Amino acid sequence: MLYLLEREVCEVHSTQDIHFIDTVLARKILHLYSAERDGTSIYEPSGPAFWQVFGSKLTPASRIGGIFHINNNHWVAAVVNAQLEELAYGDPAGHPTNVNVEGALWWYASKHIPTLKDKDQLDFAILSCASQDIFDDWWSCGIFSYNALAHCFACHPLLTQTENPIFTDLARMTTPDECVLPSRFEPNKGFFSSVSQKLALGPPIIPRPQTPPNSTSLGLAHALKQLSVSPKKHQQKKRKTSTKVHPPVLTLKFQLSHVKASVSTRKEEDDAKKAEARLNK
Repeated sequence: MLYLLEREVCEVHSTQDIHFIDTVLARKILHLYSAERDGTSIYEPSGPAFWQVFGSKLTPASRIGGIFHINNNHWVAAVVNAQLEELAYGDPAGHPTNVNVEGALWWYASKHIPTLKDKDQLDFAILSCASQDIFDDWWSCGIFSYNALAHCFACHPLLTQTENPIFTDLARMTTPDECVLPSRFEPNKGFFSSVSQKLALGPPIIPRPQTPPNSTSLGLAHALKQLSVSPKKHQQKKRKTSTKVHPPVLTLKFQLSHVKASVSTRKEEDDAKKAEARLNK
């Protein structure tokens, strides 16, 4: 979330010298401060380490903000304004300023900013921060500390009515979503601007040369093109029917009897004619 806030602040306040200490660097600063205070090591401002590189970017006009983890279970926010020589501290639980965070942050800034040498010249201020009911809410301090930095550097609305558990839950659930809303980063600005610029200013894309196919490949491709493979259609099974024609039995019997009757009638007629002829003789 701090990285997104840093990107937004760089776009809105590009002319201002603002830097954010992430939780890894914050833990390292506390460790280096404790080691030098105990006499186990002496801090060297110049060098290739990431905390030294970060410190080399600080100037007398810098504003530095960060979130610090204290007491192994709590998050707080702190801001140093080098130009005003001011340190603002915000604790969601309302506890007094943590002297370890206050001393480590000012010590680290003074190692890299020549104008910050005397701690007595430092002015202390209260960083506006949402209130956390430490008796019922043990987990919202990180969100509230982030919101304090967003309110200080990017003018985000400060979370209110967080003493009510309902508003606390809503704030804890909606703040991460609001942090990454696409409306915060327009297509020509913000998070995607550097990527789009690199793509726009990059070298032209040259198409990869293609090797022309040989005659064998062309012949094979032509032969494959002529082949057509289609799925076999399912044919309906034909019903078995008998092709044998059975003669009509009754009709045939009737026809035979009719023939017999006609034959006997003709025979009787012939016999009658023969008898008549004999009589005439």
